[in-house]
Amino acid sequence: MERTRNSWKCPIFGDLNDLKDNVLPTYGDVMRFYEWTRHRLKYERERNKEPTYKEIEAIVVARLIEIWAKSSIPTVEPKRMKVMLQTYHLKCKNLLKSNPRIPKNTLEGFRLGSKALFDIAACKCQEFLKCACPKNKKIPARERGFITDQRTARQMVIGALDVVTTTKITKTLKRKSIRENSKSKRLKKPKHVRKS
Repeated sequence: MERTRNSWKCPIFGDLNDLKDNVLPTYGDVMRFYEWTRHRLKYERERNKEPTYKEIEAIVVARLIEIWAKSSIPTVEPKRMKVMLQTYHLKCKNLLKSNPRIPKNTLEGFRLGSKALFDIAACKCQEFLKCACPKNKKIPARERGFITDQRTARQMVIGALDVVTTTKITKTLKRKSIRENSKSKRLKKPKHVRKS
């Protein structure tokens, strides 16, 4: 990895950078961001001590959660995200260990595989009509086209806040909250027993 801030590079993924806010990241994007974060932390500290894996992991997972929240797609728990990140990070590390001896086709195959979505969606179903996931993990109907695109062609982007849809969702949640509050009040209300 090179030292100057403007030209941080990785032998596998090339230029290092922050994650984009308008698309869901691929494995390659996540690893570029991981290495970018590692270099940034080291650069900001102005010393040669490497940041720990846990420090970098916390920043990467928080950033993933932030981006996926914009897409309104339910995600797996942070614990699972950490496992996915650690597994892929180890693959990259092992590949780099054998760097001078890596066959060109192996490296190209690895780079090609890194273009797949770093899929932390809670629902992995391909056929949404047959989805049996719990309601809180299902992909909302309005986001199904987007997640399908991100898992395949990757031509769509996360747009600006949809005010109309957000207003509808907010009103729905408010009504649901009012219903639940009134129901819980009715259940808590003591019943008076008549004395004869």
